[in-house]
Amino acid sequence: MTTNWICTKARSVWMLKRYGTFWEKDIPENNDEFFKESFRMEKRTFSFLVDRLGVLRKKDTNWRNAIPLEKRIAIALCTLGSSAEYRSIGRLFGVAQNTVCKILHEFCRALIFEFASEFMSPDYLSPEKVDECVKGFEAIGFPQCLGAIDV
Repeated sequence: MTTNWICTKARSVWMLKRYGTFWEKDIPENNDEFFKESFRMEKRTFSFLVDRLGVLRKKDTNWRNAIPLEKRIAIALCTLGSSAEYRSIGRLFGVAQNTVCKILHEFCRALIFEFASEFMSPDYLSPEKVDECVKGFEAIGFPQCLGAIDV
């Protein structure tokens, strides 16, 4: 004899209300120097990334609005440019810490996909090249470093 249990409790879809106003309020109200200090790049470089990384754009659903492309890129850049925890970045931008992690991974994959052929030679990760780069950075006081970006 089997007994079937029927769930009679109505389910609901909900979303935790978050209040990070850094992107929506602080960035627009401040000057270009504040922007550069926050994201380690000028607004025109940021706009260049927005233009090239459209693949990161998400669609709104019936349950919630997607995080805008510009905000997604800002979250990733802020995470990469600071030593703050995902939780702190999430509070700053009003998103969950797992969302920060997901956005960061998507951003890095998109960045490699979009720019690797343009800025990296095909043999950039050969074992010999990696050793050469690491030793070069070690010699100038940057241990365990493989590369640097100058903007």
